[in-house]
Amino acid sequence: RLSRKVYTWVGFIFLGRAMLHMLWGIGALCVKGPGPHGLTAMPTYLHQILGVGTRGIVLAGMLAATMSVNSAYLLGFSAVISQDVVLPLRKTPPTEQFKVRLNRVLNLAVSLFVISWGLFYHPPGEMYLYLNITGTMFLAGTFICVVAGIYWSRASSLGAYAALIGGATGSIGYLVLGFPANYCGFAAFGIAALGMLLGSFTTTPSRRLLEVSD
Repeated sequence: RLSRKVYTWVGFIFLGRAMLHMLWGIGALCVKGPGPHGLTAMPTYLHQILGVGTRGIVLAGMLAATMSVNSAYLLGFSAVISQDVVLPLRKTPPTEQFKVRLNRVLNLAVSLFVISWGLFYHPPGEMYLYLNITGTMFLAGTFICVVAGIYWSRASSLGAYAALIGGATGSIGYLVLGFPANYCGFAAFGIAALGMLLGSFTTTPSRRLLEVSD
């Protein structure tokens, strides 16, 4: 019951956070009108309607949010790579000092990748589609894994890995090859589902993704 309440309120919060950017874009379209404004439409719109002090507060809030999100992502990505990718490959248990050094190295590597990606990568379309597709890389495979793991007794770990890789592959079609975003978004879920089916059917039923016990 408590979890249901938490997810309900979190859903409203995330809905409001997502709609805020849409409302800014709609306001910029109403003020500036249709045209080749690109990424400058919303900043110009906010510059026109906000006062001097308010503009500074909004900019400070954006910078603070950016720093908070980036630091959390860097720590999260480095921890996931070290704990779920690197450390399972070791035959001997690592020391705490080794874990700290590994996280620092991976944090630096992820930071350099993010900087390089931001400087040299140019999205093939609108920024909103780019953000949706990058989210789909994670959402497609995860959604299929959760649904299959709960409702399908044949779901296996191999199928989960195939679903995660397939979901990311569908999104890469837009990010790297420049295929239409709508097709790639739907294809990511389809490829993830296909990967779950193929991976699960090629695995013995005893190796289930989620083991349910009494």
